Amino acid sequence: MQADLGIDRVHILEYARSVISVVVQLKKNFQGNRVASEIKYNDLDYN
Repeated sequence: MQADLGIDRVHILEYARSVISVVVQLKKNFQGNRVASEIKYNDLDYN
């Protein structure tokens, strides 16, 4: 999405939720390696 389109936050979040099905949050562990700390997904009906 481009900046300054006049779209409010609610509509941006609504759009993002409609096109992004999986979000993976990464963090660094004590050794400095990146690991998945959280995974969120939308329940999708593939029928």
